[in-house]
Amino acid sequence: SGGDLIIDDSTIDHSSATSKQAVNATGGDSVSITDSDFTGPGARNTSAQAVLSGSIADVTVTGNTFTDSGYFSVSVTGATSPDISNNTLVDGFDTGINLSTCTTPVVSYNTISGRTTNGVGIFNTGDSGAIHHNTVSDCDLYGIAVTGTSNQVYNNTLRDIWNDLEYGSGGLGTGIIVKDTGTTNTITKNTTDTCYLGIQIGTTAGTNGDVITFNRVIDSIVNGIDVANQAASSDAVQIYHNYVRHNPSSTDNTGHGIDVQSNGVSAIIANNEVYVGKLAGGSNNCQGIYI
Repeated sequence: SGGDLIIDDSTIDHSSATSKQAVNATGGDSVSITDSDFTGPGARNTSAQAVLSGSIADVTVTGNTFTDSGYFSVSVTGATSPDISNNTLVDGFDTGINLSTCTTPVVSYNTISGRTTNGVGIFNTGDSGAIHHNTVSDCDLYGIAVTGTSNQVYNNTLRDIWNDLEYGSGGLGTGIIVKDTGTTNTITKNTTDTCYLGIQIGTTAGTNGDVITFNRVIDSIVNGIDVANQAASSDAVQIYHNYVRHNPSSTDNTGHGIDVQSNGVSAIIANNEVYVGKLAGGSNNCQGIYI
């Protein structure tokens, strides 16, 4: 709770701690956790986190391996410019990397796979962050979720973000989502592959214009790029220069390459390449661009 916490080149087995954090730092000057291996309980419990840091400005978590976390693998609250990079997160529940009210966080070069039960790779509620060059796969809810403002989400790869249920039968999963009060975020040069939705401006997102540009959105189960909500016509979502290959898996061929829903009242769609692999069969509700 005071001073500097440094953990380096360590092996921490918290598999028997089904209701405790392996590292719980709630005060002090700095936290540095590097090049260490954490093994969790492999059973879901909201207290069974590997690394929990709160009210500490200086946080670095790099080069670690987290396996079978019972809840969040890394959870950081209130830090300034935390660096969460070059970690490997394998299996676990809920969120791999959770950043709450952090300013200018950097989340980069992490590999995250196998998050189930509300499984999310990276969740950031802070502002002006850089989330880049991460690979997230096999999560059942979100690959990357942001709710803050002016975040840069770029050069990430999202694969198989999907709960394996079809449209109309409880299907969920989004490669990259801007949700809650998220505004003026830039999503660029990412690749989504076989996600239920590729990139989405969520149903409760804020009113300022987000930018979706130069992404590759491949074989989404339902919609490739989805604008579910954008309330201010003066701050349109900008959808430019994306490549969308749309080949929905749903048995009734439902889905759209780029979709602006009824609450998405303002969007600028220009210079995108959209290829559609299914135009008939089932409900025949499959279009390249649907407004």
